[in-house]
Amino acid sequence: MDFGIVSFPQQRKEIAILPWRAERMVAVFPLGHRFAKHTAVWPSDLAGETFVAFDRNLVIRKQIDRLLRRSGARVDVVMEFDNIEAMGRAVEVGAGVSILPEPTLARETAMRTLGAARLNGEKFTRPLGIVHRRGKRFYSNTREFLDLLLKNGKGTH
Repeated sequence: MDFGIVSFPQQRKEIAILPWRAERMVAVFPLGHRFAKHTAVWPSDLAGETFVAFDRNLVIRKQIDRLLRRSGARVDVVMEFDNIEAMGRAVEVGAGVSILPEPTLARETAMRTLGAARLNGEKFTRPLGIVHRRGKRFYSNTREFLDLLLKNGKGTH
């Protein structure tokens, strides 16, 4: 493998990290939910909701738990996944609400199978980085692809 794209990349002496982009995290809910007419909600608005969460051992779960704790929002975690697609499907069928990266929901929100609202109060993003073995020499086509990713990925999405 030449490189990988990971969320919340961890610095290690044998791994180089190229910051790629930050994805805005949003509240996600089924279409009939009370948030359906909202374009933004406060994290505290999630208090008392049934919640579809990331697995406990993931950094993103720890960050979401910290956000909810800071806002005083106690949620009832009913399902845990390590896969954003599965989480979106669980929310779609009414298992609860969640907080997911906005770009991963573009198709569902466009097709109106899921609703999403921005989180008021603070900028909450999921950093993505491109990781590779330190000292790795890339073939020219791989380098060109990496350059394309880096050129088009900067900023918050």
